[in-house]
Amino acid sequence: MFSFMVSLRRSFFLSLSLQAKIEQMTDIIKRLKVCVKWFQQADETHVQEKENLKVSLESSEQKYNHKGYFLLAIFLHETSYSLIWW
Repeated sequence: MFSFMVSLRRSFFLSLSLQAKIEQMTDIIKRLKVCVKWFQQADETHVQEKENLKVSLESSEQKYNHKGYFLLAIFLHETSYSLIWW
């Protein structure tokens, strides 16, 4: 009878310990889900920002490439005059 009481007592404490561990793991899982959601939102924000920067860069490249070709044409035109005079 005594051993039965000890084993019953031990199983009761083990179940309390197990219940505490289950609650702790449940809390950890909830926190991890919040962290994952935050990182997903941050990633989406970074992807959108990257896309906006890419569009802005392409727009600037087109704008300045046209000006660059114009300046190159002027430079070549001026150099051709200096070559003629030499």
